[in-house]
Amino acid sequence: MWSFHSPIIMSTTQTNKAALIPSKGANFSVSETSIPDITPTEVLIRVHAVAINPVDAIIQRTGMIIDNYPAVIGCDCAGEIVRTDSDVTRFQPGDRVLAACAPSVFDPQGPKRDNWGTFQTYVAAKATVTVRIPDQLEYREACVLPLGSSTAAIGLFSTTKLGLELPQLEPVSMGKTVLIWGGSSSVGSCAIQLAKAAGYEVATTCSNQNTEFCKGAGADYVFDHRSEEVVEEILVGLKGKEIVGVFGCVMPADALTKCGKLASKLGGPKKFVTVFAGEDQAKQIAGDAFAAIPRDVAVSHCDEWLNTNEHVRSAFIDNWLGSALEKGLMKCLPRPEVLGRGLEHCQEACDRMLKGVSATKLVVEVP
Repeated sequence: MWSFHSPIIMSTTQTNKAALIPSKGANFSVSETSIPDITPTEVLIRVHAVAINPVDAIIQRTGMIIDNYPAVIGCDCAGEIVRTDSDVTRFQPGDRVLAACAPSVFDPQGPKRDNWGTFQTYVAAKATVTVRIPDQLEYREACVLPLGSSTAAIGLFSTTKLGLELPQLEPVSMGKTVLIWGGSSSVGSCAIQLAKAAGYEVATTCSNQNTEFCKGAGADYVFDHRSEEVVEEILVGLKGKEIVGVFGCVMPADALTKCGKLASKLGGPKKFVTVFAGEDQAKQIAGDAFAAIPRDVAVSHCDEWLNTNEHVRSAFIDNWLGSALEKGLMKCLPRPEVLGRGLEHCQEACDRMLKGVSATKLVVEVP
């Protein structure tokens, strides 16, 4: 009998639909398009659910990183592999997976194509950033993880960022503490879980309404970011702790300034990593916020893609994430809010994202 998890058989007459951006700043237009060709190191995925990230809405409205139109964007998906190529041995058609997709400007090892994104029925994804998911995990849940968890892994574990010890399936306490600003965000909730899996205590910030959410993700200390005295409260609350750095997982300028001050005053290596994809994006969105950061703080950004950092990629993708999902060590956070079934809901999701969301991930299912 056919089931929800029965493998899809790829037909030679199968068609692809995509939420296309026809021109700079334009709304999505759903129409038929070609199925992406895959390279020897890629898999073709029949997408069942996509998650929307802040960067997706920013790319659509600003045209950032888009060279040609029409374009297909989107970074997160979960679905089923329908085709593999010659160099891929870890997967086969029928495997249920999550995957992160990125343009060549983020992933220099990726092919240059205008239809790189996940907002389509079929997407090509690098096998090296694709992860098999447990049978009991719904696609709508799995799709919230790829970009958020990948960004968190780079920020925490890259030796050019915070350089923390790598996550383990049986973590050993390091006796050290990391401050993660914005724990109810997508990157923040993943960063909390990854830091705990690496053996660190976690202090985080959020609004009071999301305190229990952050504690549920694993945070040991939670501070109200709306408090006018939050910087002093964190300094007092973490007094005597060995701090390994500050990871800023949200983009507002005032948050960046506070993170910089804390990185300077908390002691330790005085490292501050932002969630931005690079210096240009940071300046474009946050303006002059970085000018207020003390000069003794080493500021870096999440400007690496997993495929360019084998140290982090292999530890996180190959050795940890799939097993952590199977064992329940990694939760699919933030929880999904499904806005609808069909790619036409991608526009509603991006519009909602621009207004701001917290402790939830906007998801569109792809029938």
